[in-house]
Amino acid sequence: MNIGSTSGVLTSPFAGVYCSTKSAVHALTDALRMELAPFGITVVRIEPNQFRTPFGDTATAGLTARISDASAWTGVIRRQVGTGRPSAPPP
Repeated sequence: MNIGSTSGVLTSPFAGVYCSTKSAVHALTDALRMELAPFGITVVRIEPNQFRTPFGDTATAGLTARISDASAWTGVIRRQVGTGRPSAPPP
């Protein structure tokens, strides 16, 4: 059993590294499922739904702290990540 994420198939801006690792889990699980099936071993990937965690807020704070106001990316980042939005909807 592997824990995946919808981020493995739906990439979001400024999360390329995170999304690529989740994509790798997706591909690895598919390959293992096919390779181990002849031996009666079942391989599954679990993709939990959204959970409220500080992950998105922490990532956003780190990103905005590292980008200068003079950077061409400042406006793009503000439009993409916004400010003060929670990482996930409330349960």
